[in-house]
Amino acid sequence: MNYFELHTVEDWRSVLNETTKNKGFMVVFKHSTRCFTSMMAWRTLKKEWSLDSNEYPFYFLDLIRHRDISRDISEKSGIRHESPQILVFKDGRVIHNESHSGIDAQEIAQVVQKHLVA
Repeated sequence: MNYFELHTVEDWRSVLNETTKNKGFMVVFKHSTRCFTSMMAWRTLKKEWSLDSNEYPFYFLDLIRHRDISRDISEKSGIRHESPQILVFKDGRVIHNESHSGIDAQEIAQVVQKHLVA
């Protein structure tokens, strides 16, 4: 699994803007390095991820170091912050979000496939 880390609010806003402009997909995983549930979700995602990161860029956010980015994601998406949390964007809008044990790589792939034909 290839992924990019978000380090600044500007990074986040830039990738969101690109997704909006290019009518593409983007996945953001919000991870707490202090949370066992988050660690397990991250480990499972990495093992089961099947989407091509060139077509569906995957962004990783360390919540402990970058709370400001998490707040901005919540503001821009309208989705309440949770940890761990995964958000799937298409055309700049959230089409799927899940948290904790509900995070499932196969379900995310199905959501993406469904929105490819829509």
